[in-house]
Amino acid sequence: MISDEMLNSLPDNVRQHLLKDGEQQEKLKALLHYYYEVFQSHSKVAALLNVPKITVYELLLRVGVPVRERAWAKKRRLAKARPVNVEDRAILWILAHSDAGITKIGRRLHVHTSTPDPWLISLYFKHFAPYADVKLRPEAQAKWYFDATLPIEGFEWLSEDARAVLRNNVPIWTILPPLIDTEGSIREKV
Repeated sequence: MISDEMLNSLPDNVRQHLLKDGEQQEKLKALLHYYYEVFQSHSKVAALLNVPKITVYELLLRVGVPVRERAWAKKRRLAKARPVNVEDRAILWILAHSDAGITKIGRRLHVHTSTPDPWLISLYFKHFAPYADVKLRPEAQAKWYFDATLPIEGFEWLSEDARAVLRNNVPIWTILPPLIDTEGSIREKV
């Protein structure tokens, strides 16, 4: 909720946009875009609105406000970014969509899973470590947690559907082992 004092301090075009009927996301975008243009800093916008900096940053990105990225932050985020060959792309996609989950946070993708099986965690580590910042940690009840942080640039295909990734004539023997390893096993009938 915006206080009357804050609403009255806004320029007429922004205030009218906020007062008319319409989607809340468009109103939020107009407000955040205005404050970001004025202050040139998501930290200052967060201080004004009395919310956490990360909340404002994520909202700015989510509603499509172009947020500047510091050169050192971009360099660090893109440090492991490099081209992924077709076969590795298929394996990473299968791993990310079978036992793991994918979350887009800002300019990054997080692939995460937890399991009591250390071998499965080592499989994820083996395939994601060349391309991502990887965190492994034990969890309660003999579980392991895996999180790989990838830049959105060059890895947006991880959030696409299977046909977009697997249509490149990837041999079945390349993708079958990780699919079996992450989703169970094939039993031989006796």
